[in-house]
Amino acid sequence: MSKILEKRLAFLCEMLGIHNPPPGQIRYRLFHHTCSALLEAKRFLAKYAVILVHSFSNTDEGLQDYRNFVSLFCSTTASVNGVVDLGCRDGVQLFSAWVRERGK
Repeated sequence: MSKILEKRLAFLCEMLGIHNPPPGQIRYRLFHHTCSALLEAKRFLAKYAVILVHSFSNTDEGLQDYRNFVSLFCSTTASVNGVVDLGCRDGVQLFSAWVRERGK
């Protein structure tokens, strides 16, 4: 991992209030999109933010990565088509969901 990416990941982890470096292999994109949702909520003075992962995979490819990411915030096991409360970050209540494409 490059120094720039390491520095960026450290910033994202700090923003989310989680340990850096995060354990295991968790996709950077999940960190990035979650922080983006928080920043946009703060920009619009919203009380809530949602990170939604829309899966188009018949086999829920990447679901375990998502579950590993959610486990950094809470002990709840993330389910398909379910919403998980990730807690409050900087005054914004954060939620996450893995949504499977309809009919799959």
